[in-house]
Amino acid sequence: MDIKTLRDRAINRSDMAVRVTHLTKGMNDEEAFERLWKILTDKKLKGSDNSGFIVGKERAVCFQDLPLINIAENLQYEEVLGDKIRYSWFGLRFNKIQLYKRGLRPVIYGATNVLKSDLTEKQYWRIVNLDYSDYNNVIDWSHEREWRVKGDLEFEYNEIEILVKNDTYYKKFICRCVDDNRMDILKNIHGIIPLNTVLL
Repeated sequence: MDIKTLRDRAINRSDMAVRVTHLTKGMNDEEAFERLWKILTDKKLKGSDNSGFIVGKERAVCFQDLPLINIAENLQYEEVLGDKIRYSWFGLRFNKIQLYKRGLRPVIYGATNVLKSDLTEKQYWRIVNLDYSDYNNVIDWSHEREWRVKGDLEFEYNEIEILVKNDTYYKKFICRCVDDNRMDILKNIHGIIPLNTVLL
């Protein structure tokens, strides 16, 4: 299959995406927005380490391989659950094929101890625990369809789309670019998407 066929298939299916999404973190919307701004001015996503969900010694940047509607639904559902919020409504989207050329790979879901015996230590960064053995404590993150890049990821503005929570932050983002004299960001990105609009 060639790239055009792959893209055509993804465009015509509601369960596939041609872009991968990295969501920022933050205790609230303002903090998440500021984190997004810092990522943009640094032009770098810093890989997470094993203090969180990364297995092994390597750092990795995490992405979700989902259409935007599914990203928004996951975020909305996490708010309903009221547990610790892991992601915010702010982030970046990248072309999956271009990132694949830079090391983007799908994670490997399974029992961590089993996968560690099957993989070399250099591949541990791809492991995401999956465990149905205890019905009262199920571990399953497969709904995120996670992909990762090992280490940090530097990028150019012409590689990304910006995700913001709503039109308030859409306007705030544009004003921030103007006020901070960062029109280079606005001129080069592929677009700004208010995530709440995909739920309407």
